[in-house]
Amino acid sequence: MDYQILAVHSIDNELEDNTKIRVVVQTALALCSTVYVMTSLFGFLLFGDATLDDVLANFDADLGIPFGSVLNDAVRVSMQPT
Repeated sequence: MDYQILAVHSIDNELEDNTKIRVVVQTALALCSTVYVMTSLFGFLLFGDATLDDVLANFDADLGIPFGSVLNDAVRVSMQPT
């Protein structure tokens, strides 16, 4: 059974106007795509040619920028499992 389909249908059932589900899905995909592209763009701008396949792995080293340690700590805290 595909759980993703069930999740979309449960959201669809909660909407007053069921024709808006397409807009909801498109908006979610656009938002996720934007975050993904911005992460890769700013990761490359920050680390340049030293960018690793996993951008988050770059935050283990000293960034050499002002407040770099604060940025490292913020990234580590934001990525901690709950």
